[in-house]
Amino acid sequence: MKKISLPLLLFLLMISLTGCGAKDTWQGVYYEHGMEENELYGPIFDNFDACKSWVLGKKSNSDDTYHCIKNCHKALEDGTPICETVVRDTELFPGSDTFDNYKK
Repeated sequence: MKKISLPLLLFLLMISLTGCGAKDTWQGVYYEHGMEENELYGPIFDNFDACKSWVLGKKSNSDDTYHCIKNCHKALEDGTPICETVVRDTELFPGSDTFDNYKK
């Protein structure tokens, strides 16, 4: 078995700890009149505040709903994203992240 050099081992350890420098991604999802058939996905943002600004800029009715999703990938056959974090306009269940209580 070959020995791995110390610098190479340290380099691989640094990459694994930093996630290869991957940045968080955020995407806004807006539902006109709160209806899924009116779903609109926004562009990809690199921070929560930009996502929040986009969805709030879309809101035109009191029954509109929206959320921001963080670090998603499409894992289900129907294209439904699986996300690390979902921050909603209203509390879906006790303790869930909302625009009012989300801590960055």
